[in-house]
Amino acid sequence: MAKFYFVRLVFVVILLVAGWSSQAQTTYYSLVSGDWNNPKIWTLDPAAAVPSNPQSRFPGENDNVVIKTGRTITMNANNFKAKVLTVDGRLEMKKTSGHQFAQIRGGGRIIMEADNFPVGDATHFTSKNQGEGTVVFTGDSYAITSTRTFFDVEVDLNAGAVLTLSQNLQLNGDLDIRSGKVQFNNNSGTTSYTFRAAGDIKLASGTEFAVGTGNAVHHLYVEGSLINNGVIDFANGAQYAAASNGAVVLHFEGTTDEEFVVNGRTDLYRMFLNKGNDRTYELAVRAGDPDYFKLFGPIAGGSGVLPGDGPGGWERLALV
Repeated sequence: MAKFYFVRLVFVVILLVAGWSSQAQTTYYSLVSGDWNNPKIWTLDPAAAVPSNPQSRFPGENDNVVIKTGRTITMNANNFKAKVLTVDGRLEMKKTSGHQFAQIRGGGRIIMEADNFPVGDATHFTSKNQGEGTVVFTGDSYAITSTRTFFDVEVDLNAGAVLTLSQNLQLNGDLDIRSGKVQFNNNSGTTSYTFRAAGDIKLASGTEFAVGTGNAVHHLYVEGSLINNGVIDFANGAQYAAASNGAVVLHFEGTTDEEFVVNGRTDLYRMFLNKGNDRTYELAVRAGDPDYFKLFGPIAGGSGVLPGDGPGGWERLALV
């Protein structure tokens, strides 16, 4: 008899544990827009059509989260955690920090006012033919100090604000500078940074893409088109002199026909074109005014030599 009760007790305990485990991981869907820790905005209804949150909870570290299209969820405190976060709508990070997720998925928008992209495996969110999500940098001036990989990036800063690139950045999609200024490096750093864009780069009127005066030469690789309706200033030194106070080498790569449209001042240090070993793929360069386009790099092969330059004198010129 004692053995029977023991077996039954073990069976009950197993059922309780299984029940607790099934309740511990729940998927929450955004019913309406609002703050992350407000239980009233979350529902257990996958269609997110009706309220269903009987325990009046908001997502915890053992839960999955789906932010539906048309909903905006705001991080109103630090250190939120969950399992799989799917962003099909908008996630407003503000200036909060410490958020952690096992996975970050979806094709929505994550809006930040600092270099505070949440911790987690964001492969789906940042990859072509998967989520293809968008990161939006807004607010006042700040720097990107962590190596980042995103898909599309929009820069929509306040007037006069600067987004400083103080680390390497990889975009698997496009860069759209809508307002404000993007700048390689600050005015004192001597580390060289690399920015790669697999898609297009567009500058709106009144925006700027520039380089700080710190003594370093940086590299921008573009596989798509570059459309400048603002200002590109990649050379701080005297024209035709080797850089000593900040410069950017512009590289056009990829195996597609693209264009470089110059509708505003475009001061380049050096520009390299590498679209294969023949004339299959072309880069069409068009300037709205001849004075818009200028090269500032050295015109003699012996000056301004960089580690990646080839042995030939022509490989060390401003336009290659």
